[in-house]
Amino acid sequence: MRTTEMTDDPRLPFGSNTSIEGCTEECVVIYSASPGVVALLSLCYGLLSIAAVGGNALVIWAVFGSRRMRKSTTNFYIANLALADITIGLFCIPFQFQAALLQRWDLPWFMCGFCPFIQVLSVNVSIFTLTAIAVDRHKAIVNPLSGVKSSASRARTIIATIWSFAGALALPMAMALGVTESPVGLPEELTKPFCSNVGLSTGAMMAYRHALVAVQYVCPLAVISVAYARVGMRLYWSETPGTAQRRRDAHMLRHKKKVK
Repeated sequence: MRTTEMTDDPRLPFGSNTSIEGCTEECVVIYSASPGVVALLSLCYGLLSIAAVGGNALVIWAVFGSRRMRKSTTNFYIANLALADITIGLFCIPFQFQAALLQRWDLPWFMCGFCPFIQVLSVNVSIFTLTAIAVDRHKAIVNPLSGVKSSASRARTIIATIWSFAGALALPMAMALGVTESPVGLPEELTKPFCSNVGLSTGAMMAYRHALVAVQYVCPLAVISVAYARVGMRLYWSETPGTAQRRRDAHMLRHKKKVK
């Protein structure tokens, strides 16, 4: 007997509407998005992915296609930000979108850990690069005579270190996730593939996520805030070149007027 029955089972998304062949009244139904919703969201996310990849590719081309642009170390960091955004547009937006929409994992098994790994990697690279830009501007403005000069080779070394450190921080995500067949309702043998944590305990995964919050948000926010606060104070209290001479000339002019 084929039936389509709505259910209040908390294990299923609200509003599930897919029928199951051979089910009786005790069966529950599985979530399924309508073709119109799938088409609309696929178009929106597809355009978003294309815009992210195309726009950031233009940024990289603008930086490395001009000799004048390559003279600034800040432009190397900007190109690195664009590269991190390209990786998200290529490997995260298209694939994780479909998993979230369909509420199941239909992609190859290795992508279950690969896509979240790339997402964490890209976010780490973006945040660490923004922190490196703040430190570089702080050094150039607050401590211009520190003896450590910015250069293209130094910027490339810092960028390579950023990618290595970001990859090491993202590696536990790739090791923890895997594809499992999880029950979705009644009868119990009714399952579908999910991408979930299979390599770490619940406590270890929670500790890892807390560590990511500290490394991705708390520490960079503190460093960036202090760096730009000191830059702002230095610029606010510094005098424009030539101000001292103008004050001296005005004082001498007032003195001459008094003599006359």
